[in-house]
Amino acid sequence: LGLPLRALAAKAPSRFPSSRRDVALLVKQDVPAGEILDALRALAGPLCESVALFDRYVGGELPEGTHSLAFALTFRADDRTLLDAEVDATVEAAARGARERFGAARR
Repeated sequence: LGLPLRALAAKAPSRFPSSRRDVALLVKQDVPAGEILDALRALAGPLCESVALFDRYVGGELPEGTHSLAFALTFRADDRTLLDAEVDATVEAAARGARERFGAARR
């Protein structure tokens, strides 16, 4: 069809397992989820493969003008299996950074 050919880059799958942690943050409703997602990605460091928003909750017992945003953070090292303690410490540091930047509280 005359379409140009492109070289595809492929990466071998890792031999090491990933570790996933979920973090739910309570923030004011005017704080965009995308800004928090970007901040968590930056704060979680190089071992963080991905950050994804998987839930937004409003109402119920939450304070007026707030919403709860839940994120899944996935970590993996190319050269070893990560220890739970190091993943947990990284998640805590990222959540602390979100608290300082956005006033986010962990749920």
